[in-house]
Parts: sequence; structure tokens; C-alpha cells
Amino acid sequence: MIWSLNRFYEVALALKPADNGLAHHCTFAFHKKKLLAIGVNTRKTSPRNLPNRYITRGQDVSGMVGTHSELSAIIKLGMEDCSHLTFVNIRIDNNGRLALSAPCKGCQNLLRQVGYKRLYFSSNCGNLLPYD
Repeated sequence: MIWSLNRFYEVALALKPADNGLAHHCTFAFHKKKLLAIGVNTRKTSPRNLPNRYITRGQDVSGMVGTHSELSAIIKLGMEDCSHLTFVNIRIDNNGRLALSAPCKGCQNLLRQVGYKRLYFSSNCGNLLPYD
């Protein structure tokens, strides 16, 4: 592994906004052992967190919708082809514990489009799991 799980956790925790009460996701992008980008989630990004759990036509969502950490990392990379990169997703829950951070369906599709060499994500058990 590129870094230890503890090191990923420490960096993600350092990037977590103070007292926002949200789970915090970080996506780390590596080429070999070189860290190229860190993406973080912004605002509440789950539809479950939106008022009424859905968006109506014409509704202003500018203050409600955020960016997932995977998209944030890919934007920072500025690459269309990431097939040579390794991505690691870490989630810290609002109690400061590692939690499941498997990519959502939208991020799975995004990662398939740009490609990746390897993809890992944190589990509720405090492990890094490979994404198949």
C-alpha cells in the first residue's frame, strides 16, 4: 500500500472542517508513490439530505448540492485519462471513526469513464478494501 491506513486517516482528519457535524470523505490520487491530488466532499451531497428528499423542476439547488470527493480529486488532477492512477477513498464519520466509503453509483460511473489502475475504500471495520 502507498500509505498506511493511519496516515490516510490523519490527513483526512486534518482536512475535515471543524464542527460541521457531517461525515467527511477524502479521495487521494496517486501516481506510483507520488500524491497528485486530494479531493474532499463539500456540503451535504446525498439526496437524502435535501429538503423533501427530491428536487423539483426549477428549484434553486445552489446552496444545497455539493461535490463528491472523487469528482473533486479528478477536477484537481485536470486529466481525462486517469488509468495509470491509484485512488483511495476515506470516510470519517461525525464521531471521528473510519466508515464505509465505497463510491456511489455516480462516482463509480465517473471513475470508469476516466479510468484507474487501483481503487481502495475504507470500511466500517477500519480496513482499506480494494474496489473490483
